[in-house]
Amino acid sequence: VMFVGWEGVGLCSYLLIAFWQEDTQNVYSGRKAFIVTRVGDTALIAGLFLLFTHYHTLEIGPLMHLVASRSPAPDSGVVLAAGLLLLGGAVGKSAQVPLQTWLPDAMAGPSPVSALIHAATMVTAGVYLIARTNVLFTLAPEARLAVAVVGTATLLLAGFSALVQRDLKRALAYSTISQIGYMFLALGVSGWEAAVFHFMTHAFFKALLFLAAGVVIVALADEHDVFRMGGLRRELPAVFATFTVGAAALAALPVVTDGFYS
Repeated sequence: VMFVGWEGVGLCSYLLIAFWQEDTQNVYSGRKAFIVTRVGDTALIAGLFLLFTHYHTLEIGPLMHLVASRSPAPDSGVVLAAGLLLLGGAVGKSAQVPLQTWLPDAMAGPSPVSALIHAATMVTAGVYLIARTNVLFTLAPEARLAVAVVGTATLLLAGFSALVQRDLKRALAYSTISQIGYMFLALGVSGWEAAVFHFMTHAFFKALLFLAAGVVIVALADEHDVFRMGGLRRELPAVFATFTVGAAALAALPVVTDGFYS
């Protein structure tokens, strides 16, 4: 059931990125997102087949119980392979290195789509998958190390990439990739609760930032370049306030923001 939802949100993403299809670049961006995430999904479904053939169930609770009850039996190779394949699926869906290239281009879609799918729901599905199957990763430390390495590489690369963006929504997109990298790093060092806590708080403040960015872009007649913006505090006081709240949470301003605690 989770895999059906996983694919369904990928389809929605593809259709909505290419929503303004008069511009061929938007269509290319939608296609790129679809193809790149399918690469990860192929790994995920291979991992599901492997688990099903070995344990004869895909119900997450009973499956994790079976995996735990057989350890440290001769299943270690299967557990490691399944863990790496599930990580492959998570890397594609959550735009982690090396499959991160589709998310910045996904900003061709309308801002509400960016806020919901590309900041709060679809891209965090990989974090959810690994957190739910944490027994597998606990029993396969090599796979868990791979999660941590992927997360570390992603959070650094995406953070540096965000610093040099001129497009407002692309900068936020790279920030999203970086924040999910933090979640992967937490998962990789067995900080399951920390990862899911940040997963929750990030969904709210990043969606807020994307929606505020969308209002700014519309107010400036579809201007995306941050170097051509400024002095909007008097023109858009409500957006200024909401963007400040979102930015403070993203920067983890101490004591007063949820980003600080997560």
